[in-house]
Amino acid sequence: MSRIPLELQAVFLASNQGEEVHKPPSNRSAFKLFQNLFGGFGRRKRTKRPNLKRLVSQSSFDTVGTVVNEDLSADTPSDQEVESVPTSPHEFLESILKSRGYCTKQYPVLQSAFFNQPTPLQLASYDVKLIDLLKRQDEEKIREILSCGVSANACNIHGESLMHKACRMGFHRILQIFIDFGGEIKISDAQGRTLLHDTCWGARPSFQAFSLLIQREPSLLFMADCRGVCPLDYVRKDHYIFWIDYLECIVDKYWPPVQSAPLPPAGIHQAAHSRPMPDPENALPLDVASMVASGRLTPKEALFLAADNIEDDDSCSCSSDDEGSSDDNSDSESDDDSFSDDDENSLIDELEEKELLADLAYSVVAFRLE
Repeated sequence: MSRIPLELQAVFLASNQGEEVHKPPSNRSAFKLFQNLFGGFGRRKRTKRPNLKRLVSQSSFDTVGTVVNEDLSADTPSDQEVESVPTSPHEFLESILKSRGYCTKQYPVLQSAFFNQPTPLQLASYDVKLIDLLKRQDEEKIREILSCGVSANACNIHGESLMHKACRMGFHRILQIFIDFGGEIKISDAQGRTLLHDTCWGARPSFQAFSLLIQREPSLLFMADCRGVCPLDYVRKDHYIFWIDYLECIVDKYWPPVQSAPLPPAGIHQAAHSRPMPDPENALPLDVASMVASGRLTPKEALFLAADNIEDDDSCSCSSDDEGSSDDNSDSESDDDSFSDDDENSLIDELEEKELLADLAYSVVAFRLE
């Protein structure tokens, strides 16, 4: 107890006797004790920083201020040495195109045929499996899924497609895959953002995706979203200089000087929702496409189910035709002895085998749904 200050002993004894202690000892004995044992509890001395504004304002009437002002002017570069803040990439490109005879008129996306209501197959083809494959850049599996009849313009109810995500992440190879399978680049979401908007909005500049889009549809540069903003206006200020350098390199390739302004692109003067996305030729049924996009069904199983449905439709149509012609050819069939019992048994076995395979496939689907 001799090592504990008397004030702390008094506090300890008072608390043990049931008395309430509302404040520490007056001479800060506990603080001094821990400071002596461990150190580092004192307040740091703050160094005063010179107030540059006050010093500059005093430079006109204070001798000390004049010295400080001279030092500041020595460190500050002259007006000729200061670099001018670069303009936005959109303003830079717009000025070049105007000087070369191009039309730089902006068009609202939501009032054009770039904006359409998603089709049922587009909605059914948009699910977690394809989104995960896109994020992992699994090109082989994405090709496999798209080749089985899933829509390449898969999107959610807000019109945001998988191609939008690929552009935003800068995955130009994935974007090329969707285009190869019939993906339409003249599309927008419910906010009027095109694929080029998401390309310029990305965290990292994706010049490959940018070139991939403008070489197919240069008019995307002047398509304005619901806020009236064009794609290059979405570029981050930290990336201005990189985009301007890139535009300087490609301006002669994509926009050579012209004698007359080119015509506006197709679909600009068409009404919204007037050009829905067409389904692929080998489009899957909606329920099957949804299961493939969600990963509950593999593309091979989906193709088997689709082929089985086609065979069932063909068999139904053939049976109806046979019933119609059976009355006319009843006499000839009775006289025809070329159809033997073995052929009949083999046909029955083949039909039973198909029925078993179909039942097996549907049981697999039902098991995965559960």
